[in-house]
Amino acid sequence: MSSDRKDPGDSWQEPHDPASNWPQYPEQFPVVDGELVDAQAEPVQNDKNAPQPGGASSRYAGRQARVTPAEAASSFFESFKNVNQYITLILIPLVFCGLTCLFILPQVASGHAVLGPGGFWPILIVLIAITIIQAVMVYYAGSDNGLWTLGTLGGFCLFLLTACFAVYGLLPGLLILVALIAIGLCWLAAVFIQSLKVS
Repeated sequence: MSSDRKDPGDSWQEPHDPASNWPQYPEQFPVVDGELVDAQAEPVQNDKNAPQPGGASSRYAGRQARVTPAEAASSFFESFKNVNQYITLILIPLVFCGLTCLFILPQVASGHAVLGPGGFWPILIVLIAITIIQAVMVYYAGSDNGLWTLGTLGGFCLFLLTACFAVYGLLPGLLILVALIAIGLCWLAAVFIQSLKVS
């Protein structure tokens, strides 16, 4: 028999190396005197969660760092900023919805609007949906003031259009829609011209 033949039960295995389970390549992160160095040979200081030679993590990895008063103050203001963002996320759509409901729903319920009394619940559902859409737009805008303004103005325009269509009918609603589109295009043109002057 030749040695080239493979028996079904024979399999060659490499000796077990405990460091082989750790997917670190020496050329990426070589260890120099207990200090990690990245591929560009820049030392990485004070990295508590960095892997150590042999796959063990740092002995301080489980401990929490102590917070200084300056860090606590900055985190308090950051948390206040986040709370302020969430208050506007909830408050502005609710104010718009409340004002629109105060304007539309009594007229719809009494039959003084173009939309009859049977449209009370559908228009209320539409107003709640617009409120949720505006809250989602403001949420995804985050701390970007431009997107936040766009979401807030978009919600306001939707509430205004809904009120016009429900109370006054199709023709006045379309006129308001055309007026809002014209105002939006003029504003975009002014912003575009301003950006051309700056650059």
